[in-house]
Amino acid sequence: MAREEQRGRIVDDERFAELPPEERPVYPIGVVARMFGVHPQTLRLYEKEGLIKPYRTPGGTRLYSQKDVSRLAQITRLTQELGVNLAGVDIILRLLAQMEKMKRREQAILSAARQLLGDRFDKLQEMVGDYLGPEREEEALVPVSPRPPAVPPRKS
Repeated sequence: MAREEQRGRIVDDERFAELPPEERPVYPIGVVARMFGVHPQTLRLYEKEGLIKPYRTPGGTRLYSQKDVSRLAQITRLTQELGVNLAGVDIILRLLAQMEKMKRREQAILSAARQLLGDRFDKLQEMVGDYLGPEREEEALVPVSPRPPAVPPRKS
């Protein structure tokens, strides 16, 4: 049977067992408000502004996950420590999410490229190392071929 206790207690509910731990809604609004030293109405305002979206029980109780709490920590830092208004917070959080998405995409592309290249890349690195020699291999930031010797100009 589900256990929903309010008044400052963490909620334990088997309905959320399949969710990753950081996404399980377990913190009632009062607990979260005390965590951040804000009034529960502030959290409701953040929800109204679309900055957070806590889970709602069938009875309407707001429950926050660890992921929500982490996001609230970001919001609190931006508003209280840096003086950013809520519109600015929204823009910053969207940009951070977009950057994270781009980072994951970049990692996926790099991983796919490494798989495609596989042994070819390792062989190329070995060839470059052999060409440059062991004493210059560490110095090379980019594999380049050495310059040919300069030819002195002819005298007429």
